[in-house]
Amino acid sequence: MANEVFANNREISCKAGDGVSIARFPDVCFTPPQAPPTPLGVPIPYPNTGYAKDTSRGSRTVRISGKEVMLKDQSYFKTSTGDEAGNAPKKGIVTSKIKGKVYFVSWSMDVKFEGQNVDRHLDLTTHNHASMPAQTPPGPTTDGVAQDSSCPHTNLKRDPPKDEHEINQQVRISRQKKLQQRREQKLDRMVDKANKANSPSEKQELFEAALKYDTLIKGERFEVKVAEQTQAKEVAVKITCRDCGLVIQEFDVVTREGVVKECKASWGQVGLSQFKREEQLAQRPDVFGPGTVVHVAVPKGQRSNLEKKFGKENKPHMSGKIQEH
Repeated sequence: MANEVFANNREISCKAGDGVSIARFPDVCFTPPQAPPTPLGVPIPYPNTGYAKDTSRGSRTVRISGKEVMLKDQSYFKTSTGDEAGNAPKKGIVTSKIKGKVYFVSWSMDVKFEGQNVDRHLDLTTHNHASMPAQTPPGPTTDGVAQDSSCPHTNLKRDPPKDEHEINQQVRISRQKKLQQRREQKLDRMVDKANKANSPSEKQELFEAALKYDTLIKGERFEVKVAEQTQAKEVAVKITCRDCGLVIQEFDVVTREGVVKECKASWGQVGLSQFKREEQLAQRPDVFGPGTVVHVAVPKGQRSNLEKKFGKENKPHMSGKIQEH
């Protein structure tokens, strides 16, 4: 179900939405074993993720797609995930909690429901709350951005063009793979530098930087994997509006059979409304053409989680469209 309700050109966060605050870091939790010299456990930083589907204490009278809306201070995501291993008795180093609540700490300044400011795409959140303070530094949640309504985006440019010779596509795939290899090598150097750091504070800072970089390239790493497994004929097909310059979409992988695969390294990154828009766009003659099949590609073991996220009402539409790699 589409939830295209915006405040200040940003999609409003609501229980029916696809919003996610991904890998907020660091969420430092005490982790077994509890033994000298760390009797409380080993303090380990974890990335923590929360989802809009877990919205609690939202709006009572205003609904989006029939469900409650996130409001300043009173609403929260009731749980989070990613720090489950930090289950020594003390748990979170600040909150003594794991899988705690997610609160927004920024919001629209001029759009209110029921007298409270609404939370939006790219507003900041903090994670693993018991109460205040939070366990993590603030970071953005992601939902959607309103496109420029003054431009209909009917004049599209496809890069590469549909008639580009297949040998050129193989060159593009090879270049993307080599770029990924260079980034993997850079990550290895970052981890090695962190391991050699002298002080604990410097070591933690360098490991945090390495984890953020790993999160950044994880999606690209998965795209390369899917491209190789499917012997892709195209990768990274970018669709741009010729009139306003807006990048409408980048399709990740196109198989030899013409199936378009949108690759997500985590099932939590997949939004149903966005996927349906991608399906519609793919049918255009100047993109892929009528009858084009679009799949979501996720890592092995994640299909069931994504099916649960979409719900029973969307099962017929998504049947056969979630593929594990």
